[in-house]
Amino acid sequence: MQPEEPSILVDPKNTDHMVGGTNINNMYYSTDGGFTWQHEELTSTYGVWGDPAIIVDTAGAYYFFHLRTHNRVHGSIASFARKRILLAEHGIMVPIWD
Repeated sequence: MQPEEPSILVDPKNTDHMVGGTNINNMYYSTDGGFTWQHEELTSTYGVWGDPAIIVDTAGAYYFFHLRTHNRVHGSIASFARKRILLAEHGIMVPIWD
């Protein structure tokens, strides 16, 4: 399946830092304003069911919110899981996957 439903964030404190996500479990990041991108596949103990949303806090930690895998026994669950995915240190984006 091709990536779809993109979400992208440009860090307001450092516009060279950008993070993007697409369904179902793709995460991309750039440290050069989007000229080049690194790709990682997101994993979560909650399962990953897509619909990414990304935020950054004032300390430079990036968070990837996503729907969690639905529960077939109880029907579809409209809940989110979040992962702290990156930390900007000295201009370097470091995957941390909390």
